[in-house]
Order: sequence, then structure tokens, then C-alpha cells
Amino acid sequence: MDLQPTDDQNSLVEMITGFAADRFPIEIVRSYGEQGGFDRSRWSELAALGTFGIAVPEESGGVGLNFIDAVLVHEALGAALVPGPLVAATVAAGIVDGVIDGSVVPCLIDLPHDGPLIVEHFRSADVLLVVSNDGVNLVPCSELNGSDVLHPTDPTTPVTVLASLPAGESVGGRGREGNGGVEAAREKHDSAGARVGGERAAGHATSVKRRPSCFAGRYSSVSAASTYACIRRRFEQRLNGQPWALE
Repeated sequence: MDLQPTDDQNSLVEMITGFAADRFPIEIVRSYGEQGGFDRSRWSELAALGTFGIAVPEESGGVGLNFIDAVLVHEALGAALVPGPLVAATVAAGIVDGVIDGSVVPCLIDLPHDGPLIVEHFRSADVLLVVSNDGVNLVPCSELNGSDVLHPTDPTTPVTVLASLPAGESVGGRGREGNGGVEAAREKHDSAGARVGGERAAGHATSVKRRPSCFAGRYSSVSAASTYACIRRRFEQRLNGQPWALE
């Protein structure tokens, strides 16, 4: 079994790495943690590369590649310290309209858990995905209230503690059928497609700029890839109405 990345996968990683170095220098990365620092234009540029819809079928507006390609993209994004609700956007792509093209910014909370209702990137988001044992619900952020944590562990990731959490609208789970987006999310795509937006990478630097080592723990490539893999699996289980299980 050959576990080495293919030429297309290497080109994909190079494209994302080059884009991140060019459009997310360290001063921009830091600004995302400030009030009003979330830059929607850069987020839309990132979305235009196919970043969030990489594992979503082409007929649903995505790129049509597979899970491994998505993990490689998140590994590159983590290594480049690209800020924002990257995991939430990738798991919501194909489920929530507007996420794939970057016009809608999602955030995510995984229930049940003990303690306060903590959400990352809430103040910059439009919708909240609530993943629970009963399925996946969608709540507009305009219907929620919370207070920001003054000094989050990662200064580039704003953290909000919600005052309450309404039920919201079901987008997948037990008793939910006939949702095209959910059905698309259930599909597995094991065949790699052509290079993603290779032409868009023209003109972008191919080297990763140096980042302060204090960010390494939060944004390590291993953390980014494993976080995506774990949450995506739980997300798909909830969409299918399956009980949460560790394997």
C-alpha cells in the first residue's frame, strides 16, 4: 500500500501553502483575534480556492475530492497558521448554503459536554452548528447572546461563552430525511480529481513565512488534521442519526 501523497495532492498542498503565505502574513493572523479583525474578503478568497468544499461532490457545488485531500489541506492551513473557523466551515460545506463560497461564516459547538457553552469564532460567524447525540441543528448567531473571553489561550481565536442555546433548525439526524445537503454529505468520495484551482495559485509565494513558536501548539499541522478528522466523523454520525461511538 502506497501511503505517499500523489503529485496532485502535493500540488494542492503547495497551492494552499503559497496562498496562505501571501494572504495571511503574521500581522493578519494576529488581527483575527481582535474585535472586528475578521477579514471577510480574505475568507472569501480562501473559499474561492475550493478549501471548504474540497470533499463535497461537484454536483453540490464542491470540488469533489476526498477525505484525505481535506486532511492534507487542513494540515497545510495549520502549518501556515491560517485563522478562522476552518473546521466548522469544512464540516458545514454542502450542508449550509453559502459556506462553500465564503458568503456565510459558520461556527460550531459539540454537545453534550460539561461546563459552559463555549464557541470559538462566534462573534465573526453568521450561523452556529450544534452537533449533539440527536443530530445536527442550525441556529442563526443573531438569535444568540454571549460574552467574550478576555484572554483566550490562543490570542488569534476569539472565544465566546453563550448565555443559552435554543433548539434551532434540524439539518440532519434522527427523523430527518430527504435533505439533499445531508444526503450529499453522507456520500464517500474515494477517487481523487484533478488539481484544485491550480491556476489560482499563480503569483502566490511558495514559501511559508516564519511564525512565532508560541503559536505552534494551537496550530500545529498534526492538531489541525486530527481535529478535522475527529469532528468530521462525529458530524457525519450525527447526520446519519447514529449514536456517538469511539472506535
